[in-house]
Amino acid sequence: PGIHQRSQQGDAAGLPYSICWEYPSRELSKYKIASDNSIQIILPLVKGRLQSVDYKTGTPLWRTELGGEIDSDVLVEKNRESVYAVAKSPGEDAADFNVSRLSLSTGIPIWQTK
Repeated sequence: PGIHQRSQQGDAAGLPYSICWEYPSRELSKYKIASDNSIQIILPLVKGRLQSVDYKTGTPLWRTELGGEIDSDVLVEKNRESVYAVAKSPGEDAADFNVSRLSLSTGIPIWQTK
């Protein structure tokens, strides 16, 4: 489990791609990852957490906890300043969820609905 970054330069076995870095994690949620296409990849994790990793090296950049469970794909704003995530709050009420806007560079919440 985890994600891999692949290079088009190939590997020693002559395959067209080789693994440049790996971010092993058993915490990935079922939702799609997001990227700003230049610096980082945002990973939706279990237990309402988001992890940012460097796009080129796989080095962790920031991690934040939204609480509850991530309940949708993560979105990166077109201007690459914010990331949006929906988390279902703990409890049995299916309508109890929060939408969060976070700083893409730091993971610090800018605002959150209740």
